[in-house]
Amino acid sequence: LEALKKASIESPSPQIYTLSGITFGKMGLYRQAIEAFNDALKIDSNSPQALYNLSVIYEHMHETNKASQTRDRFYRINQRLK
Repeated sequence: LEALKKASIESPSPQIYTLSGITFGKMGLYRQAIEAFNDALKIDSNSPQALYNLSVIYEHMHETNKASQTRDRFYRINQRLK
């Protein structure tokens, strides 16, 4: 996490924030994961990786409405990218 934190300060990118969010999620730190995914989305509001992983975290938290909305947004963006 320290390396990811340093990288996000030195060179913030959706990929770094998404990786941080995944790491937080695997540690069960869901609020921090959500914050990291939202940071990724502030840089790239259409980041499919951030959206997909954010929906997974919402599922783990049993926030089904947020998970569904986020997943739907992911699918819409993914269809445009094809």
